[in-house]
Amino acid sequence: LSETPPLVVAALLSAEDKAFYQHEGIDFSAIGRAVIGKVSGRSAGGGSTITQQVVKQNFLSDDYTIKRKICEAVIAAEVERRYTKDQILEFWANSVFFGSNAYGIQAASREYFGKDLDELTIAEAALLPVPIRNPTFYHPRFNPDNAMAARNRTIDRMVANGYILPADGAAAKAEPLGV
Repeated sequence: LSETPPLVVAALLSAEDKAFYQHEGIDFSAIGRAVIGKVSGRSAGGGSTITQQVVKQNFLSDDYTIKRKICEAVIAAEVERRYTKDQILEFWANSVFFGSNAYGIQAASREYFGKDLDELTIAEAALLPVPIRNPTFYHPRFNPDNAMAARNRTIDRMVANGYILPADGAAAKAEPLGV
């Protein structure tokens, strides 16, 4: 994590878990939004925190059941008790699947841009976490329109979260995907 540029961390957090450093493994407001979205038929984003993603990918199945979600929340709280936020974020960023056979943020940077993390632009950093949620639907080479829309939402979140200036966000959104 110490070798990951703040811009890349900002993109990861903005795309996946903006409250990562504030919650204790479970973000009840995100879960509430996800449930309301599911019930209303309008997507409101996922309810899983980065810690819950670590738990799911390493300890539990992909089954979408209430029992698994409860187990996930309990184990996420224990992971948060045993490890620092930075340790959890580092583990997740270095092990999560970014599509195209890329596991980990550095592998994704090389796969999509042929660059090290410290060479990425705002637009490129914002694109990296996009395939995490659905590597097929958001694949930047095979579904560029979906990837572009999601990248631009991440850039908007980076602006809203105070990581980048609005003018820099507008300029980044004007860039092509560049993969």
